[in-house]
Amino acid sequence: MKEQLSDLFESWYYNPVKFSVDCFGEEPDQLQKELFEAVASHNRIAVRSGNGPGKSWSVAKLGLWFFFTRPYSDVITTAPTYDQVQRVIWKEIRANMAKSELLKSFVDLLPRDPTMFMIQEDGSKNDDWAMFGRSSTQKENMQGYHARHLMFIIDEASGVDDEIFEAIEGSQTEAGANKAKIVMIGNPTRTEGYFFEAFHSKSHLWKTIHFDCRLSPRVSKDWIEQKKEEYGEESPFFKVRVLGDFPLGGDDALIPLYWIEKAIRG
Repeated sequence: MKEQLSDLFESWYYNPVKFSVDCFGEEPDQLQKELFEAVASHNRIAVRSGNGPGKSWSVAKLGLWFFFTRPYSDVITTAPTYDQVQRVIWKEIRANMAKSELLKSFVDLLPRDPTMFMIQEDGSKNDDWAMFGRSSTQKENMQGYHARHLMFIIDEASGVDDEIFEAIEGSQTEAGANKAKIVMIGNPTRTEGYFFEAFHSKSHLWKTIHFDCRLSPRVSKDWIEQKKEEYGEESPFFKVRVLGDFPLGGDDALIPLYWIEKAIRG
């Protein structure tokens, strides 16, 4: 049995698509497969996306793939607010774990906190092999990680301050460039900052991916047509929320989209 399990986990090491199919019975669509393959072969991945093509669905599975296939790993998931971490990323993580009796048998998934530990042979939790959810409100939340294998997943990355990314970069250096991964994904709401520059002045440092809702089987064509009629194809809303493109610029609108969203988050 141990040998069979070992062979199974080994087959997943470079293949997160197979991991998703084997563990959850769910195969990524073509857009998502591009992301899965990029994460398997690159350390720095940035994804700009419209609404609804399965961003959180994808990164939750990728975080679990890394956690279960890299011994003594830390996976840190973050978003602009703790509520987003709990209700978006970790809602997907918990839903995935509920589908796999095999994976559930290896871990201690805390019922309220966004935290999961690998279980040791004696039944105790392994503090050196864990998955965490942290808000990006303080840079200290991203510091102090020294795992053998380290992964950061940043959801809604446009809304994360640059100092948080600086803290993440520091942790990645400590872990070793060959073992640490950064995956950032989100709607491209800002025309400045770390996420924006990953697609512009620093694009040579990142594997960049684009989720256009018009190409996603998960997004209703009726919804796309509705938003086109409601806002117009050249509007910042349509560009950001449907096309997954950055708006024309921070100063071309009376009230920038990012300001509105930041005010709503409080």
